Amino acid sequence: IQDYAERIQRSFEPLTCQIVSDKLIARLKSEGKSKSHTDSLHYRLKPFMAEYGDWMAANVTTEIIDEYLTDQDVAAQTKLHYRRALYQVFGYAVQLRAAPSNPVKDAMKPKVKHEEPGVLTPNQLAKLLTVANDDTLPGLAISFFAGLRRSEIERLDWSEIDLDEKHIEIKAGKAKTAQRRFV
Repeated sequence: IQDYAERIQRSFEPLTCQIVSDKLIARLKSEGKSKSHTDSLHYRLKPFMAEYGDWMAANVTTEIIDEYLTDQDVAAQTKLHYRRALYQVFGYAVQLRAAPSNPVKDAMKPKVKHEEPGVLTPNQLAKLLTVANDDTLPGLAISFFAGLRRSEIERLDWSEIDLDEKHIEIKAGKAKTAQRRFV
């Protein structure tokens, strides 16, 4: 047993899940990943790290990941988001030699029921725009009539809206696809 324990100690870096997570986020930032990407990853990892952050990455098993995902009181799509974030962290743990394998690889994959998106009638939209306050009205109008993503609207600046030319410029740094476009 002592020989086995010594081999395990030599084989893996003694890194906690929280340290691996912090190192991954720092790496993504240094690679130039967007703030929204790294913030989203951090947000999705936060519940797991609150419970398992002080665990050694090498000690987390597929069963622990399954139990964690099952116990989350969130929608199936959110569980998939959590699973993807954990897959990324434990993949990085393998790269850092902090874990022998990625325990998320064989973990449960919640089934998401895809429903048809709802569509507002013109009357419903008119009522919504009528009751919207001055802060939300421009964002709602741009969302409904120009089809921009919420994250793109949140990053939008008034200087990028040309009412005379009737277009909105989505700069590469603000677009999901990282490509400039006009709407």
